Amino acid sequence: MPKWIGKFHHLQTLRACWELKNVPSTLKYMFNLRHLHIYSHTKLPAEIGRLTSLRTLPYFTVGKEKGFQIEELGSLKNLKGSLEIQDLEMVLDKEEAMKADIFQKLNLFDLAFTWSDGREDETNDESVLEGLQPHSNLKKLKISRFKGIRFPTWAEKMAVRDGPQGSWVPLDNLIEIKLIGCSEIEEIPRLEHLLNLKSLSLKGLKKVRLINECFNHLMSLEIKELDRLECLPEWLFLNNQNLSILEITNCGVLRELPDGLDTLNSLLLLYIRDCENLKSIGNPSGGARQSQGILRALIIENCRELVELPCEMLESWTSTIDEIVLEGLRSLKNLPMLIDCLAKSFTRLTYLKILGVPKLMAASIGSVESWDLSSLRALLIDVSVEWSIEDSVGIAETVERMLRGCCNSLASCNKLKRLPYVDALNHLTKLESIYISDCPELCIDSEWRNHHPHLEVEVDGQPI
Repeated sequence: MPKWIGKFHHLQTLRACWELKNVPSTLKYMFNLRHLHIYSHTKLPAEIGRLTSLRTLPYFTVGKEKGFQIEELGSLKNLKGSLEIQDLEMVLDKEEAMKADIFQKLNLFDLAFTWSDGREDETNDESVLEGLQPHSNLKKLKISRFKGIRFPTWAEKMAVRDGPQGSWVPLDNLIEIKLIGCSEIEEIPRLEHLLNLKSLSLKGLKKVRLINECFNHLMSLEIKELDRLECLPEWLFLNNQNLSILEITNCGVLRELPDGLDTLNSLLLLYIRDCENLKSIGNPSGGARQSQGILRALIIENCRELVELPCEMLESWTSTIDEIVLEGLRSLKNLPMLIDCLAKSFTRLTYLKILGVPKLMAASIGSVESWDLSSLRALLIDVSVEWSIEDSVGIAETVERMLRGCCNSLASCNKLKRLPYVDALNHLTKLESIYISDCPELCIDSEWRNHHPHLEVEVDGQPI
């Protein structure tokens, strides 16, 4: 950006491109500028506080030198919308943080407070965050890489004090809270009074053991990298009828989920990954479910101790689910029963992936013949080393029966020695392509090499 941009004294809106790294120092002469659209990596010039007409400033990075300190925000009294304040470790204490005058900025509805990563020195994060108390109009709050042992009172209560000796006013306009990389705190803030809260993300809170808060109006809940999390509230699922997205990942100590997962009648996505000690996803509700679920995607990966996925839960989602991924579940015992439930009841299932689940081949041939997978467009299964007691003919017969109603692809069968008879293709009227990978023992006979011309067949990326 050229320095002469500062001569446009009447310009009100300026949008920086992604490639722009630095804004020239002459920006401070654009006294009528109202909207400055920049990216998080764009470095602002000194004395941005002189642009007192500014209303839009999405990012501000704190520096130590005069003209780059947090006090520059104090004179920007008309700021509105969203603001992320970065490198807050550059702020000395509460008193200096208060110079940003965040509390008086009534129209800042989306605030993010961010510290740098990799800090090892003694921190003053609690004091600084205390001085950044927002206005009660706040709708979205994000706190990243805060290293304090506990949040200041306003963040702990999720309420702000109306004046030095005033009463506490709840932040009940909040619809979204993200706490990311706050690795030293042991308890999350109080949330039960936030009736408008729709989205909660808890990531990298490595010392939190318990979540005792009640949040009954959530639509999205993400719990990630809570290394010491032992359990979730027993009532979590029974009271969250609006919850549509549930993600639980990298919680290595968590052993079970609460009962009633199938009562989440608004749930669209259930994603559980890398919870290596998770043994149970809870018991089905029995008669507690009020209506049929609307789940669209069920993804459970790398939960090696998970023993059972209740069929009753799957049955509550039969009419809507279109994607199922079960991967790395080496202890799952009831997979054949689950597949029976899937094939007999699921009318929308288009994507089925089962990898590293040893009990797949325990299904009887008679059972497999009854499976209706006619809606599938992608089938990925893994005949792994753990199934090597199955002879190649038995594996091939089971795979053939699974393929008869499938509409697209097959992958990852590393103990497969031969494909089904090519005549099986006559049943696959919708089949367009088959991709096979990681099958070192597979031999392709001449019949398959002369398959139907409309069918695309690839083995390890090479057409046959």
